Amino acid sequence: MSIESVDRFDGPVTLYCDDCKTGLDFPSFKKAVAFKKAQKERKPGWRSSMVNGVWQDFCPKCVAKWASGASIKVEPPSGTGG
Repeated sequence: MSIESVDRFDGPVTLYCDDCKTGLDFPSFKKAVAFKKAQKERKPGWRSSMVNGVWQDFCPKCVAKWASGASIKVEPPSGTGG
């Protein structure tokens, strides 16, 4: 999972890039979701993409790398046996 916290709806959360592991801290889940929605207007901005059946998040640097044809190294989520 790319957005991590002890309690998703109460307290701080961190948004992680599933490729380079860059992290951004937010005071709440609501603020993290608002940030991600605003990123849809930026090019490149943070993006969510379905990879191997799992939603993954990517920072602007990795989005640009991906757009240039480079491969993204995404590890399978823990607990999937992959």
